[in-house]
Amino acid sequence: MEMEDWLYPWKTNKPPEWAVERYNLDSGILSNINNEDFYFDWLKAQEQKIQMIEKNIINLTKQIENLKQ
Repeated sequence: MEMEDWLYPWKTNKPPEWAVERYNLDSGILSNINNEDFYFDWLKAQEQKIQMIEKNIINLTKQIENLKQ
């Protein structure tokens, strides 16, 4: 018996209710969410982080220049 067959004894995309409860599987709630929205939100969050880092670098550069003077 293969490990996959032992871990996932059902053959369809929808696991049985006992498996959903026992293994805390996605019961279809998350699979209905559009993945493109998640990807866009992730990209937007990364862009915001990069912008904050850039602002911090600019601020630090200005402070270093002031200290040099």
